Amino acid sequence: MRILFRVDSSLEIGTGHVVRCLSLAHALRNNGHQVSFWSLDLPGNDLSSIRKNGYSLFDPASSDRFDLAIVDHYGIDQEGENHIRQWATSLVAIDDWGTRLHHADLILDPSVSTQSTLRIKANPTTPFLTGFDWLLMRDDFKKLHPEVPPRTEFKKVLLFFGGTDPQSQCLSYLEALLQSQNEFNHLEFHMMVSAVHPTLKQMQSLKLPNHVHLEVSPPSVAKLMRNSDLYLGSSGTVTWERMAMGLTGLIVSVVDNQEDIAKNLDQMGFHRYLGKCQDVTPKFALEKLKELLNQSEMISRMSSLCYQKVDGQGVDRFVQELENRFKAT
Repeated sequence: MRILFRVDSSLEIGTGHVVRCLSLAHALRNNGHQVSFWSLDLPGNDLSSIRKNGYSLFDPASSDRFDLAIVDHYGIDQEGENHIRQWATSLVAIDDWGTRLHHADLILDPSVSTQSTLRIKANPTTPFLTGFDWLLMRDDFKKLHPEVPPRTEFKKVLLFFGGTDPQSQCLSYLEALLQSQNEFNHLEFHMMVSAVHPTLKQMQSLKLPNHVHLEVSPPSVAKLMRNSDLYLGSSGTVTWERMAMGLTGLIVSVVDNQEDIAKNLDQMGFHRYLGKCQDVTPKFALEKLKELLNQSEMISRMSSLCYQKVDGQGVDRFVQELENRFKAT
């Protein structure tokens, strides 16, 4: 099949949509399908990742036709999908936030959200897939899932606040660690940031102590998560990736669309949700981290629950579903 992904990234949108679409695109390409991307050149975009992985960028002024369009965009509903259909025979919507109406042949909700039922009711005639089996993530997570060790000691803490960190949390947390003096010397902190992070130069200019490390676009996020013991950071796409690596911890939401899932997974026992980043200071979060470290048995249980629920094979399942439902015309 010829497949077109309609997805954007920016400082405001973040990079999570592109990350999961690239994961799906790689699997489709490996199965012999031709894949292109339609992405706008927005401030803080991640078009370089699309090009670096060998995908062409679609020009809507062209007369190209596709067998299938896959739309992953919170700003596109049925009206926008009707517009996209002039280039594609069939259309799939990836939607894990809000209750938009869709003009799609299939909807994938790659989440475990209290709003999933509302999305189904809003689109009652469209086939709908949701739940742990359909989480989309990079191939590394599937490969490394069997290698994840049971966690019984908690020394290495991974911090991450999104690909674009819209609230500048990374810098604030690094500064808080610097101000904490020797309070956390017994722990090892790894702050993961992208190479296009807006405050990267400021963070690199800080004189970090030996137990605090800046990880800029690490070659394997999965390995970094496997080698970590606890997580402190945002929700979003990273939620499912760290769960596949059995990594639990403390969560803050940095954008509104992260809050529902973060709260829901807290209630299900997968992590502890602290609140919106505007309401949670780094000092408060680090105090909560100290409290959590005194509950090692509970951390082990949450880690095990994460690992058991997410196997990293959602992309394979979804590719099989697409190939079964849609055929080249």
